[in-house]
Amino acid sequence: MDSTFSKQVCIVGGGNAAHALAALLPSRDVRTVWYAPYADEAKKINEGLRQHGVISATFAAHNDPSGLVQVIPNYWGKRNGINAAEIPIVALLKPLN
Repeated sequence: MDSTFSKQVCIVGGGNAAHALAALLPSRDVRTVWYAPYADEAKKINEGLRQHGVISATFAAHNDPSGLVQVIPNYWGKRNGINAAEIPIVALLKPLN
């Protein structure tokens, strides 16, 4: 684990909750790997990163943080040799039906 991070998380999913976590966690100095298992989700996320260079999420005023949070992702998939399977905390996000 990189010495600048005390925690690490793998986000699995590409929906709204995953997007919010992808902005929130790196802003809290949490090493973050994001895996979007569906090709259409991964494509949209990659296109957004190419266009904007950051992940953005806006949080309500009563939250901490609040307002616009923009971060450059720590890690994306296996970039920099990080394997998501090696990270002990996994957030698997599934919509409720």
